[in-house]
Amino acid sequence: MQERKNTVVLGKEESDSYYLISNKIKCAKQALHPGFIDAADREAGRIVRDAIFALADYQALQNNFWRELAARHGIKPEHITKLRIDFAANRLYIDGEQ
Repeated sequence: MQERKNTVVLGKEESDSYYLISNKIKCAKQALHPGFIDAADREAGRIVRDAIFALADYQALQNNFWRELAARHGIKPEHITKLRIDFAANRLYIDGEQ
């Protein structure tokens, strides 16, 4: 079992922001699923292109969210990829830290 270091209790706005970004990424990925779009549809190329751009935009938002969250709470940049949010507890953890 991986150790988790409790770093901070998140504010509702922080938790809600990440949840929203995460849902937008999931929706964009769904739109790129091969069975989602009829290849014979004349608009298929535009739909795929728009979904790719949306996914890139939301991933950039997510990256900015993590950087800003880490800076706001004094978390070292090298720990950003280990950050996890427990929505039920509204807490931010660093996985693998003791």
